Amino acid sequence: MYLITENNALAEEVIGKISEVLGRAHRTAATANEPGEARAILHVAQAFADELAGARSDFDRVRFIREITDDWLMVHERSSAHPVSPGADG
Repeated sequence: MYLITENNALAEEVIGKISEVLGRAHRTAATANEPGEARAILHVAQAFADELAGARSDFDRVRFIREITDDWLMVHERSSAHPVSPGADG
């Protein structure tokens, strides 16, 4: 517990890496049209957020989850805003 409660610089680095790995896994699952897998990864992210929030009073749970999901949401919204019709030369 020392790592995430006492050593802020290292804790931020570890939390950032967890966010990066879970975000990449979430985007991969969502892009592959695997909503069940994407949801499972989000549940893991929420479990990490719960643990980190319990260990650190300054932990921003919403920011952590947003970092994991926002990149995918932005890409998804962009592609939905400009759908390509089958056979379009585009």
